[in-house]
Amino acid sequence: GTGVVSGFARNTPLSCFNFDFWWNVLPKGLNEGKGREIASGLKNIQTQLKNVKSTYIDAVKLTNHDENRAGEDLGGNINRMRMAGALLLTVSGRPVVYYGEELGYTGSKESSDIYIRQPMRWSKTEYPKYTGALLPSFEKLNTVADLTNEPNSILNTYRTLGQLRNIYPAMTELGSMTPCYNTSNYPAALSAFYREYNGQKLLVMHNVAGQQIEVKINDAVNKAVAVLGGEITLVDQTVKMPGFSTVVFLLK
Repeated sequence: GTGVVSGFARNTPLSCFNFDFWWNVLPKGLNEGKGREIASGLKNIQTQLKNVKSTYIDAVKLTNHDENRAGEDLGGNINRMRMAGALLLTVSGRPVVYYGEELGYTGSKESSDIYIRQPMRWSKTEYPKYTGALLPSFEKLNTVADLTNEPNSILNTYRTLGQLRNIYPAMTELGSMTPCYNTSNYPAALSAFYREYNGQKLLVMHNVAGQQIEVKINDAVNKAVAVLGGEITLVDQTVKMPGFSTVVFLLK
């Protein structure tokens, strides 16, 4: 947990995995369709680590090779998996992706490590050489080739938001994160926060539930730089978001 990681953070120039974000914050919010406390929960963890070492950069993650796959903890729900990836790539910190998360892989460590370490399927015929056994379910795993051709696939969510981080420094580990629109006046499904760096400011909004939400915002919007999960509109400062969707606004 954070207490253990703090000990390493104090004495290392490197980042350490943020286990608490997955163990105690993100799956609960996604599985319950409640986004309100996701950003503030992460912010609290990162503040503790920054208090130990001001230059520490948090390595945010979903899961790794020694845990259940993220998709398993999210009940195999591809929409929740997609939102987990969208949040991972937009919150503050340095994101770490365990291969297969971007393809929607599932698997429980309780059965055996083999269930969480099946090889990456690049296509129906291409995958890395593997010394362990291939599970019967291997042939059903998503492939990079297949998901590349689906505009709204989980893979293209990862790609779109990964590219956004390359364009806007505020979206990287350099940028600060400030939760917003997270009081009871706003939909519980909304996870919203500002990302800021060197005069650049973006508003990130995620709807982590399956129903449409409407959010009245106070910000002066320049343009939307990422829209995922369906049509999102901004009319008279009201943002309408379909279920399981993400929008990132560049602010003026």
